[in-house]
Amino acid sequence: MSNHPIEIDDAVMYAVPSKAKAKEMVDRLVEMVQSGMTDPLTMLVKLKFAQSIIADVIESIQPNCVDEASKYHKGEDIKLLGAELKVKEAGTKYDYSGCGDKVWEQYDFMEKSNAEAKKGRANFLKTLQKSQTIVDDDTGEIYTVHPPVKKSSTIVQVTIR
Repeated sequence: MSNHPIEIDDAVMYAVPSKAKAKEMVDRLVEMVQSGMTDPLTMLVKLKFAQSIIADVIESIQPNCVDEASKYHKGEDIKLLGAELKVKEAGTKYDYSGCGDKVWEQYDFMEKSNAEAKKGRANFLKTLQKSQTIVDDDTGEIYTVHPPVKKSSTIVQVTIR
């Protein structure tokens, strides 16, 4: 591997896209870190930098890609550089707020109210240091609640400035 820097656009433009090539690149980069050839934090910063560039470029060129792909006949297979491409609808969402349906509006209100109540109860449970016995005011039922189990992953956050 050469020590002279290359630009990410060169790496993207001259790459040979395939699953095998992707795995080869992943393996090579991981090996560089695991063998001590490259500092893991330096690798992380460079990868996060590349990731942000790639995500922004993909988002920015999607309209151009849709225009180009629509030049093909509907249903025609588009194959390019070993990849298959197709135009499709993604992320479809519906806005029911303007439908005027009283039943939907009632469910929406109940869902929002329940979400707020659930969040409040979760905040209470997070404050528990030990198990507590509680009496349900409505039913008289006695039960024990336990502090929630906290789960997290330790990561190194990267902010490109």
